[in-house]
Amino acid sequence: MIAKARAALTTTLILALACAYFPTTYAQTGTSRHFPETGQSVQGVFLDYWQRNGGLPQFGYPISGERFETSEFDGRRHKVQYFERAVFERHSDNRPPYDVLLVQLGTLRYRAKYGDAEPPDQQPNRAGVYFPETGRYLGGGFLEYWRANGGLMRQGYPISDEFDEVSEVDGKTYTVQYFERAVMEYHPENPPRQRVLLGLLGVQRLRDKETPARPSPTAADAATPGSTVTPAPPESTPGVEPLPSGCSPVEESRKARIQAAGPVAIAGIRYSGQEYVEIANNGSESVNLGGWVLRDRNDRRQSYTFPPGTSLAPAATLKVYTEPGHEHSFGSRASIWNNCGDVAELLDASGAVVSTFAYNTHLLP
Repeated sequence: MIAKARAALTTTLILALACAYFPTTYAQTGTSRHFPETGQSVQGVFLDYWQRNGGLPQFGYPISGERFETSEFDGRRHKVQYFERAVFERHSDNRPPYDVLLVQLGTLRYRAKYGDAEPPDQQPNRAGVYFPETGRYLGGGFLEYWRANGGLMRQGYPISDEFDEVSEVDGKTYTVQYFERAVMEYHPENPPRQRVLLGLLGVQRLRDKETPARPSPTAADAATPGSTVTPAPPESTPGVEPLPSGCSPVEESRKARIQAAGPVAIAGIRYSGQEYVEIANNGSESVNLGGWVLRDRNDRRQSYTFPPGTSLAPAATLKVYTEPGHEHSFGSRASIWNNCGDVAELLDASGAVVSTFAYNTHLLP
């Protein structure tokens, strides 16, 4: 009887602590979860990755919806989503668990802050582990955190040694160490298990991308009484590739937004070299694509109808090539997708548009 009472009390305490530590109730439907703290939702493979690899403590809340951006590392367009401490990047060519990768925010931030120069007074922890790939040491609490939280896959290699840095969040000085995908901060004022925290690199990255730089005043501006300097517009819209040279604006009626009405959507278009359109199933069930149509919205003669029995498994993708010789192909030896911009539509078997994908000159903000 006493043992049962103790067990019941232990269960009650565990539930109470869980409720205290995770006070928010999230609305989750199917493969989508909404976070009222930021007004954003996470779904499909991104939600699966978030849940399996540390969730809120590791990545923080989502701070954007899904969008497409050109990688600074491989030059390709990928579907991404921003979180407070990370950016998820979809690589549909890869097999799970490598179909979602973390953008190297640590590398990008380190380059932006320090360039080719090394931060002063770095202190290699020679009692730790040496990484010949980057010539850095990793030890102490940072090494313990690295090993317990995904190691190389989630944090990447260390790209600096330990050094002191002033936080952009609270203005205090902390010992930090940069990694390819993260920056770790040591907070001695916290309880032991919370003394190593990850920097808010996702927040900083999104802020940097969406804040256009103000140009410096010119000599002519300074010499003209009462003149003002008008900020130049940003060179590119976040999530959109810079326009190729020689492209002209197009009519609004020919433009579209990237959107989807269901789990199956156009994930991207490769419009240079070997052309193809990538279709992704972000849902939890297989979808029969028989009778579905993929077409160029502005030239509907260019269309492809999926044959009966075509099935797309959950979290899977397929490519529809322009050239003949592939399982799914428009059968055209001429290019379909314009380098300057275009719009693709995906229609289900009833003829309803379920996904639209636009890029460059044809993308509406």
